[in-house]
This record gives sequence, structure tokens and C-alpha cells, in this order.
Amino acid sequence: MVIVKYLPALLLIITFISPIIYGLIAYNWDLQEFTSFVYNPPKVTFNIKVIKCLFFKDHLIIKVNVSNNGDLNITFISLNASVYNINNRHLSKASLLATIKVKSGETRELDIIIPVTEKVRREIIMCYLQMKPLRFKIIGTIIAKVYLSKIEAPINIKIKVPYEALIP
Repeated sequence: MVIVKYLPALLLIITFISPIIYGLIAYNWDLQEFTSFVYNPPKVTFNIKVIKCLFFKDHLIIKVNVSNNGDLNITFISLNASVYNINNRHLSKASLLATIKVKSGETRELDIIIPVTEKVRREIIMCYLQMKPLRFKIIGTIIAKVYLSKIEAPINIKIKVPYEALIP
């Protein structure tokens, strides 16, 4: 009769203490590790790979694949970059043609537009006359939005336009 009287209290104590004992066993009885909070922030990573280059009117359009390898969706808003030849001489500015949203684990096509300035024309003509591919790089920052936060990521894209593509 006495056991029946104390059984509900004993079950309540066991129900309360058993998860704590289980947790301490899982952490090798390390009380500090058991009680400390561990937060792993989500990854925000992406890769850019050049697909092809197109000439359209007075612009050079660079088509790239953007792969979102992170845990969150990324919206690419703008590009603040400059175009340089292989000798690090400034040729032009680069910008995005449109804003795109890339979901986590997805790959989307992004267009980078470069106005063909006089310096770019000279570089194209020089490569054409030497029968060499046009090589240049885009260096700057890409601005993206992740949830409500704007982030800036450095970019350094090396591009090679084959000689055959330079022929009008």
C-alpha cells in the first residue's frame, strides 16, 4: 500500500531525471559541454563558372552559371566590377543584366554585361590581328540579398574568348 502511495511521485521524478542522465551519458558526463549552446550558422556559398561570351550591339555579354552551394536562397542584385586585360589595364565596367534568385542547391544562368568601350575595341582588334584569344578578367564585388540582409562577395572571374568568336 505504501508503494502505491509513492509510485506517482517516483514516476514523476524518474520522468524528470532520466533525460538529464541520458544527456550526460551522451556527453561523457561533461557538464560544461552538456549545458553549453552550440549554434552552427547556415552556409552562404556560391560558385561562378563561365559558359560563353556573346557580342550584342555595343555590349559583350558573359553568360555564367551560378551554383548556390549554401543552405539559404540567394538573390543576386548587382555587380560592382571592372574589366581588366591580362596586363591589368582597365578596359571597362561590368554589371548584371538582371536580378536573379538562386535557391539552395540550384544552378541558374546569370548574364554579366560589359559595354564595349574604345579600350575594349582596341583589345579585341589587337587579339584578332595576332590571331590570339581575347583574355580578360572581371574583378570586383557582387551584391546579393539573403533573407533581409545584403551581402557583398568578392569576385575574380577569368574569361577567355576564343579567336573564332572574334571573327565578325
